[in-house]
Amino acid sequence: MRAVPANVASVQWDHEKPKNRQREQEEQLREYVAHHLYPYSPFYRRRFDSAGIAPRTISGFDDLAKLEPTRWSDVTAEPIAFVLRPTERAIIRFGERRLISAITRAKLRGKVSQVNRDLIDPAYKPVHWHFDGDVPVGYSMEDVERLSEAGRRVLQLAGLSRDDAIVDVTPPGPSLEFWQLVDGARSAGLSAVHFGPGVSADRIAAAAPTVLAGPPDALGAALEALRAGNHRIEGLRTLLVLGALLDDPDRTALRVAGQQVGEHGLEVVLAWAPAGVRAMWGECRGGKVFHTYPDLEWLETLPDGEIAWTSLSWHGTVFARLRTGVSGTLEDVTCENCGRTGPRLSVSSASSARRPSPVWADSAPAVVPSAPAKSAPASPGSMFGRAPADDDEEDDDEVQVLVPLDVDALNVLDEHPGVAAWQAEYRRVDGVDELIVFVAPAGVDRLGPLFRELDLTLSATQYVVQRPEQIAERRRRDGAVVDQR
Repeated sequence: MRAVPANVASVQWDHEKPKNRQREQEEQLREYVAHHLYPYSPFYRRRFDSAGIAPRTISGFDDLAKLEPTRWSDVTAEPIAFVLRPTERAIIRFGERRLISAITRAKLRGKVSQVNRDLIDPAYKPVHWHFDGDVPVGYSMEDVERLSEAGRRVLQLAGLSRDDAIVDVTPPGPSLEFWQLVDGARSAGLSAVHFGPGVSADRIAAAAPTVLAGPPDALGAALEALRAGNHRIEGLRTLLVLGALLDDPDRTALRVAGQQVGEHGLEVVLAWAPAGVRAMWGECRGGKVFHTYPDLEWLETLPDGEIAWTSLSWHGTVFARLRTGVSGTLEDVTCENCGRTGPRLSVSSASSARRPSPVWADSAPAVVPSAPAKSAPASPGSMFGRAPADDDEEDDDEVQVLVPLDVDALNVLDEHPGVAAWQAEYRRVDGVDELIVFVAPAGVDRLGPLFRELDLTLSATQYVVQRPEQIAERRRRDGAVVDQR
């Protein structure tokens, strides 16, 4: 989270010595698990606890190997369980100290909404969704920046520059292939037009692309249409295959089809990743091995030979030790083709050569608006709705959902030795319930720890410090609990 920076070294993705990089990755793993994954994912918190792994004692990837791998069937059974949930109680119990302090200061100043807007939402609130099959995958604002960077890397690996122009025939919609290319081209400063499949050969030729991008079937159809129309595109030198693996005969056939309408030296370059992996990897131009992103992820080979994927940076939807259905070879040596140094994956087999297309039934929940209405929350199974509450986690979906359901929670104010007098006032602001607590401290030098202890039960919107006689007068006039809703 940018506003609460991690005290870890920045991992270089393509030109660092493997030993140095892994050391920095392990620092990043410790920070990510302790400050993001364990605090805000009840699913993985249970997994870590069951494995006897204390997040703050993780020393490296050997410790992570004790965690039970996640199966894709776990994800499809309850996709929303894999979205990070930085509820206020989770932040108070497990969060980073600087974030806890920021929330405490905001309550003293009555500016909790500003903490949401400036700290919580950019890092964690999913603002972009796509589907891996029928599984929704959420991206926060910071995740979208990561996706843009990953898209830029794919184009860079393909040997493209700002002078290139892309015609994209990927079906538009909520798919990783479509959005990684859109965001990546924008980040790289490349001209791109996203026609989608079925565009006429005349339109493609008129755009004079140097790159034709899309899934293999759409690329094949576009190339055949260009050939049938006797079009020759001078400068067409790259076919960027998105979301699919190709064997050598299919790759060769696509290259030949491209050379019939484009440059003789045209190259076929693939970008692909299995379901659940947050950004597609890319081949370097002329190579047949995928370059991965060590600053964003950790890949490992499980004992049965399957590749597992773990997030090191992503928020929104997160996975740790996700079984990918891929078998292959992981190498961390200098690429003989492009000279980059970084983890590369050579795929020998995959459960599916194509990324799962976005599918959903007519009865599936509708796409949620960007700000769900408080008066009509989505059902627990909804793509954007609240995840089912856990035994140790209150069912709230953002830090300002703060009001306790039972006034019995206010008993903590009578029982806490640091409280001499109090009054509670309920309000409704813009359709959201708020709890304001007027409190007179008793023998307390520091208010922050007192309010954090109270918040484990109350989760108040704001604390207002007053003298005991002021609160006595308020209670005489209005009572101990005032409900203005």
